Amino acid sequence: MFSYNMKKTFLLLVLILSFAAALRDRAAADNALRLIKAGGSVNIRDIGGNGLYIFSLWDNNKGSPVSGEGDFVTTISDHGPQKLAVKDDRKTTRALMIVLPGGPRSLTFDAKSTAAAILFQDPGSMESPSRVEAAFRKMEGSRSFQDLVGFLKKNLPQRSLEELMDDPGCSALLEKCNAEIFGEDKAAIQRSLHQAEAKLQKLFQEK
Repeated sequence: MFSYNMKKTFLLLVLILSFAAALRDRAAADNALRLIKAGGSVNIRDIGGNGLYIFSLWDNNKGSPVSGEGDFVTTISDHGPQKLAVKDDRKTTRALMIVLPGGPRSLTFDAKSTAAAILFQDPGSMESPSRVEAAFRKMEGSRSFQDLVGFLKKNLPQRSLEELMDDPGCSALLEKCNAEIFGEDKAAIQRSLHQAEAKLQKLFQEK
């Protein structure tokens, strides 16, 4: 059965998604890429943590500090969806968000932005801004997504995102969201693949 036990690989996955949306564009058209300063706020009550900073691939990987009130300024690109992270003084992840090209330049990290970002685990799902926007619209009307936001809001102040991704309660909510929003029951997909494989093996045996 599909598992969301991602404690050991979650940070790597975040980086892969960010690189997939950004480095591809840099390699294709360096001279056309424009970097933008974007400010915003972190809802510290939603996510907790100490010594917070924003991680963006476009900020020289140094990290942009978050003030005690939750304010920050960071660097983003103007091309393609990209994922930003809030990290703490232990370098664990407290929050995520997806930034769309042409979107608002005032960014907000909270439980809702984090819930939306962790659902985009497939690099291909972030290639198209229109596809991301369509998924965001589905999230607004999704009961399972609202439940995931509530779960994060309750637990993120005490536990990092890496810890929560290993929580069975979070895993169950993620599966429900994927089925409802993306129309993908990954457990059913895996069962279907096994059935197809068994049919192929039977055909070869009969020949």
